[in-house]
Amino acid sequence: GSWTPESTRATLALQCLLSLCAWALMRTLPALTIALLAAFVHRCCLRMAYPFGDVAGLPIDEARAALFTGGPNGSAFPAALVGVFESNRRLRGATLLFTEEVVGSECVGVAPNGDLLMLDRNGFVFRATPQQRKGGALAYELSKERHYVGPGRPLGFHVAGEWLYVCCSLKGLLRLHLGSGAIELLSGAT
Repeated sequence: GSWTPESTRATLALQCLLSLCAWALMRTLPALTIALLAAFVHRCCLRMAYPFGDVAGLPIDEARAALFTGGPNGSAFPAALVGVFESNRRLRGATLLFTEEVVGSECVGVAPNGDLLMLDRNGFVFRATPQQRKGGALAYELSKERHYVGPGRPLGFHVAGEWLYVCCSLKGLLRLHLGSGAIELLSGAT
């Protein structure tokens, strides 16, 4: 049937009644109570949430099942890594930066002046300024900005001009002005 507030209230009332009965039985007949409670919990676990009701699963026809990974008409398992996906060693010579200082940064943003911006897992903003070293090698000097986007785990961010757009697990989408430190909530987390 269809969902209505009355059906929810009736279901909750029935569950409360059954819980009370289970408590009373448990005080008198522990073995029988456990068996009844197990049967009730098992039945509740088989039900799916609205709007699916009592549907536990749908059959999959053979033509569609053949398209699954590893099937006769599906992709290979494991996937063949060819072309642009082919294994290579290009990143083996890369230098890891700030692994001890900036913990849990999901990405790196580049400011208009070439500085690298990072957010650690606690919401603190870090800036790395490029420094020319002898021999032409480029190094970075790390400084902790005075900016803090607040509690919540930054899941990713993007630099656009003087704004740092942050996707936060707790607050939602916000933006931070890199000059003034002003924070604006663009969309709340639900």
